[in-house]
Amino acid sequence: MVVHFIEDLSPISGGVATFLSVFCRGFPTNNVRHTIICNKAINIDIPDDIGVNVFIAKDRIFGWGYSQEMWCFINEISRRPNTIFHVHGVWKAIHFFAVKIAHTSSIPCILTTHGMLNPWLWNSQGTIKQVKKNLYWIIFARYFRKIDLLHAITPMEQATLKRLLPNVNIVRLPNTILMRSFENFSVNFLRPEKYFLFLGRITPVKALDILVRAYKNAGLANSFRLLIVGPIDDEKYWLSICKYINDNALIDCITYLGPKFGADKDNIISNAWVCVVPSRVEAIGMVNLEAANLRCPSITSFETGLHDWEEGGGLLVKADSVSSCSEALKSVGSWCLEERLRRGDQSFDLVAQKYNIRKISKHWNTVYDNLLMDKSK
Repeated sequence: MVVHFIEDLSPISGGVATFLSVFCRGFPTNNVRHTIICNKAINIDIPDDIGVNVFIAKDRIFGWGYSQEMWCFINEISRRPNTIFHVHGVWKAIHFFAVKIAHTSSIPCILTTHGMLNPWLWNSQGTIKQVKKNLYWIIFARYFRKIDLLHAITPMEQATLKRLLPNVNIVRLPNTILMRSFENFSVNFLRPEKYFLFLGRITPVKALDILVRAYKNAGLANSFRLLIVGPIDDEKYWLSICKYINDNALIDCITYLGPKFGADKDNIISNAWVCVVPSRVEAIGMVNLEAANLRCPSITSFETGLHDWEEGGGLLVKADSVSSCSEALKSVGSWCLEERLRRGDQSFDLVAQKYNIRKISKHWNTVYDNLLMDKSK
């Protein structure tokens, strides 16, 4: 049994929840049984045969998310035979509990950090968060150094993990998506509309500010709208973007639609001319895979780790570069319908070949099997 630990399983929380949802739905259940332990799970999309155990944090001191009931449950589940702990994240009590109990109970443990140890996220989110992370790492890093295996999603993340946890073995496997069959497609993907789509949490790391400025500089406001979809994680950041939109008379061509899920989200993606996700930091953004799965090409940054993206019809830009993003928008704005559809097909084919959970799950089976064998020696 593989026990997954994640702070928030709700789709609105972002890419980690999306990753785990795809992972559980696409993994062959006849080989490995999965269960999930989390602090929050609202409107989740998880198969019925996968247990979801929610422990609402009682103590929010320092935002750590402590729960005594969760601690006891993790201890109890660690006594079950042939159990593996797969921890998704670093900074919360649920992650620390899982790592510590795995060590004290000799449970094989794999850690996927999902880019959370990236230097930008560590150092560019304000002094208070930086100090808290530094203290956390000084106190608890010794437990993470005892993990059996680290999972890196990109080469950049692998280098970061090797520097921070130099003596722990690392396996590198990309984020994945459950591919759609052609029968599941709406005819809408044959008739994309003239809008650029930003899809993601509204927070500085996603670089919506870069996109809005690039959109203005590209001079495409008369021919392409910009739609913004996603939850507002940082109110101050969002207000600064709204001010820029108002100050530059863009309010009639930029629309914020809030978070979208399910069929609504799929329709917005499949109808888009292109998705634009110029993240400052990312470990293979799930939004890009979701867009490609709906035959919508995307613009994203080199820093996402999708270095093969242009092989599949997408475009790559420099993070934090308004000019680079602006030039990419001008390029996609010049596409004819035939080229837009061709690039959408190329994106789908690339993801089906390299990021398909049906293929990558075989490697995960090997990883889990080896962890159990190594612990039993």
